Amino acid sequence: MVVTNPLDAMTQAAWKVSGISEATRAGMAGVLDAARMSAFVAMEYGVSVENVQAFVLGGHGDEMVPIPRYTTDRGGFRCPELLPKEKIDAIVERTRRRGGDCEPC
Repeated sequence: MVVTNPLDAMTQAAWKVSGISEATRAGMAGVLDAARMSAFVAMEYGVSVENVQAFVLGGHGDEMVPIPRYTTDRGGFRCPELLPKEKIDAIVERTRRRGGDCEPC
């Protein structure tokens, strides 16, 4: 197991160097970013983070693509139905910024 940044490049390098089968390699970059976005939406909406499921694609920083229309609460309501566009835009930007640094949320 390798825990590192940048995930995509290092996962590829670890696979090439180790000789493990292609079927056994995996990377999980989006999990932390999705959890971070879920926390920001929950704080803004005033609910527990357990009630929010966020969806984020790509790597950290500018390459990250948070997807508010697939970010939902437990009732199935999508983020754009819960919060105004200005708040969503701020959450997306905050999620992108936090993905590239080591500061706490």
